[in-house]
Order: sequence, then C-alpha cells, then structure tokens
Amino acid sequence: MTHAPRRRLARLTADGTDFLHAGIAEVLRLMRTELAMDIAFVTQYLDDHIHFRWVDAKAPYDKMQGLTQTPLESFCQRVLDGRLPALIPSMAALAQTHDVPKSPIPIGAYMAVPVRLKTGQLYGTLCCLSFEPTPSLDRKALKRLEMSARQVARLIEQEIGWGPVPR
Repeated sequence: MTHAPRRRLARLTADGTDFLHAGIAEVLRLMRTELAMDIAFVTQYLDDHIHFRWVDAKAPYDKMQGLTQTPLESFCQRVLDGRLPALIPSMAALAQTHDVPKSPIPIGAYMAVPVRLKTGQLYGTLCCLSFEPTPSLDRKALKRLEMSARQVARLIEQEIGWGPVPR
C-alpha cells in the first residue's frame, strides 16, 4: 500500500513553534540528557548526502544543524553498512581495530540507529555522541535510542501526512 502525502498543514504548538521541530527536539534533548551524551542529532539521507536536520547540543555544536556531508565521510553510514558497530563506548579503543573516519570534533563515545519510515524507507539516522569515552553505554542504552528513532519516524510520518494529526 502506498501512501500519498497530504498537503503539509502548519501545526504549531502553544508557544508557536512547529510541532515536528518541537517533538523531535524533545526526543533529542531527552536522549542526550538520559544517556549523558554531549550531542544528539537526526540526519536525513537525500541526494547522495547526509543532512543534519535536528541537533540538540550546547554551543558551538548546536550549529551543526543544516550541515551536509557525504556518506563516505560519515560515522552514521559506516554503522548502517556494518563497518562500525552501532554502540561505541570508547572510540579510541575501537580505532585500534577498525578504520574510523576523521572527525572535526572529538568523539569519545558514539551510538547510531536508523530512522525508518513505516514503508521501510530509510529516512536517516538518530545518533548521539560524547566527547569522552562512556563505558556505561550498553545494549539497554542502544535499545532506548532505537525506541526514540521509531518515535522520530512517527513524528516525521505525521508531518508528511502518514499518521494521525496531533491536536
């Protein structure tokens, strides 16, 4: 069954912010704080590039939103294609056994999971990172991130008209 997107209707929260942005911002803030990470973000794969759509971080890293990179440079893509694990409590330890891409910011720990729409289409990824290694990251933390990715997908589907419209 294919879903034809409905016309996008402006749906604003009580404070006037866009529903989609506010909902995803809340998910990112929750994941970043609950998992004790420094940055959480959602990417979108579009036109052979990865676009940083939503970012929750403190300055100056909050300026990542809107940046674009090619998948070959991406930690996210390497997780999706199996070259890197989805859960990396210590990037330094992993770098001893894996080819790890260079990063303009320090990455001590990293997690990434796919954001898939109900059609099965890959939208992008939900990722979070810490500047320092985080030995406490475990399968339970990864499961929480996977659940959050499903929530992000539902919010995106609502925005494009594939789900119930929030009141």
